[in-house]
Amino acid sequence: WPHDFHEAARGAVVDPPHPAHLLTWARGAALADDLELARRCAEVALPSVPERATALRADLEAIVNDPSTAVPQLR
Repeated sequence: WPHDFHEAARGAVVDPPHPAHLLTWARGAALADDLELARRCAEVALPSVPERATALRADLEAIVNDPSTAVPQLR
């Protein structure tokens, strides 16, 4: 699965969907041990985040600062 995922995720970076979808791509990239792709997805998404989407912006900024935070933690 990683090869197909990486190909699709790189496509999402080139033609970005909604920022929330890029957050999902970033999390998937982190789970596939591609932290640089996770960071890139978050960087591409940030300029399109609506002003009111503060939680989404915070999640994406955290990934840009430390891509390992893209891996969801069970609580």
